[in-house]
Amino acid sequence: MNKRHLLLLIVATAIVATLPRSASAASCNPSFVVQHGRTFTVLPTGVDDTPNLQCAFDSAAAAGSSAVRLEKGTYHIRQIVVNNFKGSYTGAGAEQSVLTNLPNLYVTPFNMYYQPPSAANPWPSLVSFVDGDFLVSDIGMKITGAVPTTGWTIYGLPTLYDLALGFTVLGTTSNAVFSRVDIEGEVAPNPVCNYNLYNGIGFEGLIGQESQPPISGSFVVQNSTFQHLGSAVPVYNVVDASVLLSHNNAQDVFDAMDLQGLLNTMYEFSFNTVEGSSYGGYLYDATSAEGTTELCNLFGDPGQQQRLQRSVRGLPRRHVYGHNHLPGSREQLPECDRFGDIPWSGHKPLPRGGQ
Repeated sequence: MNKRHLLLLIVATAIVATLPRSASAASCNPSFVVQHGRTFTVLPTGVDDTPNLQCAFDSAAAAGSSAVRLEKGTYHIRQIVVNNFKGSYTGAGAEQSVLTNLPNLYVTPFNMYYQPPSAANPWPSLVSFVDGDFLVSDIGMKITGAVPTTGWTIYGLPTLYDLALGFTVLGTTSNAVFSRVDIEGEVAPNPVCNYNLYNGIGFEGLIGQESQPPISGSFVVQNSTFQHLGSAVPVYNVVDASVLLSHNNAQDVFDAMDLQGLLNTMYEFSFNTVEGSSYGGYLYDATSAEGTTELCNLFGDPGQQQRLQRSVRGLPRRHVYGHNHLPGSREQLPECDRFGDIPWSGHKPLPRGGQ
């Protein structure tokens, strides 16, 4: 090698060495995290899959718009936190790619929501997305064990030992779609809702000690199933957003939906089936305030479909409930003949998905 070629090699090596480094699949276990371009495929280990899945998400988030894929199998995990992820998180099918909790998950004992979820501040949520623009599809989640977490408390409640959320979407701006996702808890004696999982998928402005900034963006949950848990899809502290919950199935739940604190937001709950729930839906503080949306229930009346579609397309600041099937539920959403305010008396909202 002549001196000129040697000099070029040294310069090229120096340039590469000075490029900014980010998390990549190279730092993950190559036997279980495989990268092809911007697709990160995670394989189950049969033991603790948390480091591999967290590494794949960190790598994907650093790479920009990316995909994280799960193969067939069961993934045993502790809490996963995903920050500003843009891309897709998909499995081989809700019955084929299943997330499940490792036993005795450590949770920050007191008021963990004062700070965002992290490895140093684990929340009672199995997978937390903070901000981002993403799709989650074809994945199952099963929460097992009568006491899945160490003790934790919020709002001065007695010590709790259950998971509060399966998936949660947090932060200030997020566009999230969940499709063909199945979430299942177990019956467990506790002071909240008699399940070891309080909420399935949440879209919530929930970070902060006193003044919690609301979350905005868009949130879709469709073609998904919820069993043996508190609230299937809670929505809380939302502003300037659109929410669509459609074609889902909820069985043996406290309620299929609940909402509180929506401002300038379109909310649609339509074409869902709810069986064996305590309440079909649950609204807190539902009387309208300035800037909030109006409430109306249109379920079970095909003649209202035209009005439903018109309201969704042309009036983006309404709540719409349409064409839901709620057999075996103790209470259903109230009927109304026109759009207008529906006063709703209910239980206090703490700690979400409970009594």
